[in-house]
Amino acid sequence: MTNSEAPALRQGRLMLWLAVATALAAVAALIVTGFLVPGFLLADGDSDTSPETLAMSFTRALKEHDPERADAMLCEGAATLAHQTVVTLAGRTTPLTLAGVPQRLEDGTYVAAISSPESSHDAVLADQTHRWCVADLLPASQPPVPGSATSTGSSSRSDSVTARR
Repeated sequence: MTNSEAPALRQGRLMLWLAVATALAAVAALIVTGFLVPGFLLADGDSDTSPETLAMSFTRALKEHDPERADAMLCEGAATLAHQTVVTLAGRTTPLTLAGVPQRLEDGTYVAAISSPESSHDAVLADQTHRWCVADLLPASQPPVPGSATSTGSSSRSDSVTARR
């Protein structure tokens, strides 16, 4: 080895160590983020991170006659009637559409209007433990039940839904 090869060899080793250190830092950042951000590593491709994406995914599942996928988007503890409505809507042959963007209510929930030529329903969207889900699925003309999970205890929800139309 000549004196002129020694600096090149040292520079090559330095570049190798820098590449290894950068790769290790990237892996460490991925692991730390995986533990600090809930669901970061476990989230599936159909993650509904906002009321808008949830409303689109839910309507798409109903349109594609996939009640299992739509039912999976219901919140834990959703009413039995909501599960039955999902099955009914997913079985329809008439086209379903999402009417506009979900509207935010005073209690932090959102209402998305899903309609077909036969009927209209309001999907009440809620953030349940950092996961958006469908808390209830009501016929558009039905006001909320006082004291239910989707009611604010006042008429603000029904007023907001009426004002939206």
